[in-house]
Amino acid sequence: MPGSDPAAVQPRSGLEGKKTDIPRSQHTGIDVCLAKRNSLMNGTLKDRLCPSFPTSSDEANVAAVSYQLTVTSQSRSEKFSMITFVLMVNRQGQTRLSRYYRPVDVSRRTALEGDVVRVCLSRNRDQCSFLEYKDWKVVFRQYAALYVAIGVTHDENELSIYELVQNFVEVLDKYFSRVSELDIMFNLDRVHVILDEMIQNGNIVETNKTNVLAPLNALDKMADG
Repeated sequence: MPGSDPAAVQPRSGLEGKKTDIPRSQHTGIDVCLAKRNSLMNGTLKDRLCPSFPTSSDEANVAAVSYQLTVTSQSRSEKFSMITFVLMVNRQGQTRLSRYYRPVDVSRRTALEGDVVRVCLSRNRDQCSFLEYKDWKVVFRQYAALYVAIGVTHDENELSIYELVQNFVEVLDKYFSRVSELDIMFNLDRVHVILDEMIQNGNIVETNKTNVLAPLNALDKMADG
């Protein structure tokens, strides 16, 4: 009010103008909350990942949680049925196409491919086309001088993979007009495109021949002008 003494003006609430003594233990909690709020506002990754542990061991906690999540995701992926590799080899043991959907060391790939070829060549036509090799099951089919072998987990359906091999070869036949080993050797990039359209991340995503060949047909039309 005009002309009134400022000292005589009373506060609007009982808390204003009154000094309150806060215990020291509560000061610590308030400081921690303020520090956490400031860290989140500044975008600190540590507090975003682990906001409930305002201690000096945050980095160790985050590392432990990340490791546990990685192990859990790997163990879960191993439980699902999936394709692990696709191979096309000839009778001389030469690999014409190889695609891996799980990490396999380069040093192990040569031995794996050689073992698969030897096992496939040792079986006659009266024997089953399904076999077990180390941690996988191998489904293979022979087409003239070429073998198409697909490695899968133990939970995968062998008959579906057996038909997938036939479907894959039929798509190659449709695109190359009776595919041969030379077609695969000199058009390896296009064979990979076909395979990627059918299998992604170890799972079958497409089997329709027209849909599988649509990207390649579009590229061919663009190349022809």
